[in-house]
Amino acid sequence: PEFYASIEEFLSSKFSEMESSRSVMHMREFENAVATIKEISSIRQQKILFKAIRSNGAHGETTEMTREEHELYDRFCAVLTDEQQKMALMLSRFESRKPKQSPSQEKREGPTPSEENNFKKVRFIKDVPAYKGVNNELRPKDVKKSALKARWFYFSAMMEGSFAVLEELARFAKKSGIRVAFNPSSYLAEKGAGYLKAVLSATTVLVLNKEEAEAIVGKGTVQEASKRMHALGPEYVVITDGKSGAHCSHDGTLYFAPTHRVKIIETTGAGDAFASTFLAGLLLGADVAYSLALATTNAESVITHHGAKNKLLTLREATAILKRHPVRVRRSKIR
Repeated sequence: PEFYASIEEFLSSKFSEMESSRSVMHMREFENAVATIKEISSIRQQKILFKAIRSNGAHGETTEMTREEHELYDRFCAVLTDEQQKMALMLSRFESRKPKQSPSQEKREGPTPSEENNFKKVRFIKDVPAYKGVNNELRPKDVKKSALKARWFYFSAMMEGSFAVLEELARFAKKSGIRVAFNPSSYLAEKGAGYLKAVLSATTVLVLNKEEAEAIVGKGTVQEASKRMHALGPEYVVITDGKSGAHCSHDGTLYFAPTHRVKIIETTGAGDAFASTFLAGLLLGADVAYSLALATTNAESVITHHGAKNKLLTLREATAILKRHPVRVRRSKIR
C-alpha cells in the first residue's frame, strides 16, 4: 500500500502541473514519469520474485525447481497479476483524464519559441525527488574549518541560509591556498555575478551550462562569456551546451569538445558527471583536452541510461571507450 500511495501522490502532482499548464513540456514530463514508474515497478517485481525463490532454497533456473518451488512460484505469479492489475487500474485513471494533443502539437518535436516564453524550463528528476531539508539549515558556525585539510573543495548549489557557508568556505580556501571547483545550479546563477562574487573570486575551475553562464554574465559568444567569467576569478571556465558540445577557456586557449550521436534516455545527472569528471582529469594530471574528453565520455554514458548514476564510468571504462570512440577536441586562440 505504501508503494502505490507514494507513486499515486507523485503522479498526481505531475498530472496537476500538466493539467494547469496544458504545455507540451509538462505533458511529456508526465509521460516520462509513467514510463519510469512502470520500469521501477518491473524491477520491484523482479526483486520480489527472486526473494520468493531464494526463500525456498532455490538458486537455479525455474526449469529446475522442485514441486514445492513451483507451487511457490505459481502463488507468486498470482500476486504479480494482482500487482499489474493494480498498476494498470491506477494509471488508467490518469490516462483517461489526460488532455489530448492537437494535431499541430503531435507533429512538432517541442514547443514553439513563443511557447517557450510562456513557461519555465523544468528539469525533471525521475530517480528520487531531491529534498534539501536540513542542508538549507547549515550555517558557518556548523563547519569546523580547522579540520578541513584538503587541496581542493568541490562546491555545488547551497541555497537560502546555507549559501553563507559557501561564501565562508570560499574565503577560507582563498586564504589557505585551497583550490575550488564550482558547479552552480541555475538557481544560483540567476542570482547574478554580484551575489556569487565571493565564491567566484576564489574559484579555480568553474563548470556551468550555457544558460547559467548567460544568467551570470549576459548573452554573447562563448569567447565573450569566458572573458567575462575570467574577470570574476576562475582560471578554467567550462561552458557546456548539451548535444552541441562543451567549451573550456584556459590560459588564452579555447578548447571545444564535440559530442557523439547517442540515443538519449535521460539527461538527469549528465552535468554533474561532466563537471566532476573534468576535475578528476585535472587532478590525475591530464591536460584540458583529455579532461574534456573524459568528461564528455562519462556524461554520454549517463544520458544513455535511466537515472543519475547509471552508468557512471570508472577511469578504466572511460579510457577504454575513448580508445574506441575518441573525442576530437579542437583548440583555438582567444582573441
